[in-house]
Amino acid sequence: MPIDQATARENARRFATLRGLTLKDLAERAGLSASAVYNWQKRGSATELGPKALVAVAEALGVTTEALFSPDLAGQGEALAQNASRAHTPANVTADEDTRRSTLREIDYLLAGI
Repeated sequence: MPIDQATARENARRFATLRGLTLKDLAERAGLSASAVYNWQKRGSATELGPKALVAVAEALGVTTEALFSPDLAGQGEALAQNASRAHTPANVTADEDTRRSTLREIDYLLAGI
């Protein structure tokens, strides 16, 4: 299933809103510059985040990368995002290095098809 950054942007916006996070908060949690996150959110396809940054955004939001890129979440009600929020909080998201590498390889592969 191909992924696209527009879906990730929409889902990231939804998760951040549900958690009461501003773009600046999200950037700080993800270890990214506020301008990078702002441009990604506000300028759309003109500015895209790389695979490592996308993983960092998912972790900062306390969701899986699958949830971040899920077209099934796009346009869905708040309840679905809240359920994902309960299952994955930043405090309990600790991916080991092999899982992180595997996720990055998968995202690289999927983004190459865009």
